[in-house]
Amino acid sequence: MSSINIAIVDEDTLASRLLSDFLQQQDNFVVSIIARDKYSFLKQQKELEKIPDVVLVDFSSEDNKAAKTISTLKAYYSGLKIIALTPYFSTAFFKQIFKLRAHALLLKDIDPKELCEIIQKVYQKGRYFTYNQMLTIYENAPDSQTNTEDINYTPRELEILEFICQQHTSAEIAERLFVSIQTIHAHRNDLFMKTGTRNTIGLIIYALENKLINPNGLIIND
Repeated sequence: MSSINIAIVDEDTLASRLLSDFLQQQDNFVVSIIARDKYSFLKQQKELEKIPDVVLVDFSSEDNKAAKTISTLKAYYSGLKIIALTPYFSTAFFKQIFKLRAHALLLKDIDPKELCEIIQKVYQKGRYFTYNQMLTIYENAPDSQTNTEDINYTPRELEILEFICQQHTSAEIAERLFVSIQTIHAHRNDLFMKTGTRNTIGLIIYALENKLINPNGLIIND
């Protein structure tokens, strides 16, 4: 496996350095950027040939500075996989993070070993939800979100939706269902159209908020 190129954006320089030192000691991780803010990140990135694979962004600020940082990074480098690190979690906060097109939201007191595992999962799969995050969204959703009764989902679409919520890739779903990846992509696109979502993260949140999937029955693909 090739090395995962990581950047860290955090106003706390000491915390960034300590995190960088830890990550550099792990196999397959290279930290190429340590920045205090988006301006420092963009300046350093211009001097590098390779764009980072994963960016760890501190989301502790009380104002919207962190949100602007993520928006700016995605505007310049749409392919960046962003992991937001926060001291607390709420459903509204979680949804805000993913509206910014971040790919994971983790508590800052996460176990270091687990952080390394999740960085690899985000790099490989493009996103990461914890079971507790999915359960929180499901349990805190209003009783009536949208009128889903008027939407006719086929049994195959719901089956694929469940696999998507388990965070399987299209290739993994295709292998399990003995169909082509193109078939999975076609069903996924139909789900996007029916739900009015534009990406996988939005689709998962929609499925949970509208009770199309019960997270209690999910086996998250770790």
